[in-house]
Amino acid sequence: MKTYVKLFFLLAIPLMLLVGWFFLVERMEWGSVPFSRADFSALGADTGASGKLENLDDATPPVAKEIDTTAHRILFFGDSMVEGLKGMMAQHAAANGHELTSIIWYSSTTDWWANTDTLQHFIQEVRPTYILICLGANELFVRDLLAVDKNIANIVRQIGKTPFAWISPPNWKEDTGINELIIKNVGADRYFDSRHLELARRSDHAHPTPAAAVQWCNKVCAWLSTLQPRHPIRMQKPVDKVKRSSRVVVLQPMS
Repeated sequence: MKTYVKLFFLLAIPLMLLVGWFFLVERMEWGSVPFSRADFSALGADTGASGKLENLDDATPPVAKEIDTTAHRILFFGDSMVEGLKGMMAQHAAANGHELTSIIWYSSTTDWWANTDTLQHFIQEVRPTYILICLGANELFVRDLLAVDKNIANIVRQIGKTPFAWISPPNWKEDTGINELIIKNVGADRYFDSRHLELARRSDHAHPTPAAAVQWCNKVCAWLSTLQPRHPIRMQKPVDKVKRSSRVVVLQPMS
């Protein structure tokens, strides 16, 4: 028994010295070899390339410094909501020197645009320098949000580096999460929030009336002309009605 007690004290003494050194001693030398206590204060912190601590909340894209006054080739695609917006959007585009191509795909969903070659076809054909999307109205109440998340990400990948903005569906009831997924994938500064607009509706209680769609489009274009979007463009409201020179393509629902 005495042997075990001696062994315990022999092991305990160096352990106590080690613990004491860790908490009390900043630096010591053994012969000519220096030892320093390890610094774990930054363990788990995120550092940038400079090695300095960075605030992840600050990792947002810079706000645009000025409005782009370039004349753009705009591709405007989405579901049947595009039908109500396209007329006034064409007025804005023509008044500000843009070329507009509107693609209305009735009953379309993020799945259709993400997993067919339709979007790539029109991107290659129009060669847009700016893209507007109005999509999601047919998925306000879906439950498979994982699939929708992947579809939205796929659409963003297909768009690539072309500047774009996503016009959210004008909710007539609370959605199950698609709008939050759009924001997650495109960023709040490429998302126009239509959810809380007070819009008169057609008999289906979903689509805005023609007059309400004009009001909606005016709000979208006013937003595009501010420094709030990631890539603002000149979309001032036309003073007079101008001759529209836009192109409209209508696609029928998939069977």
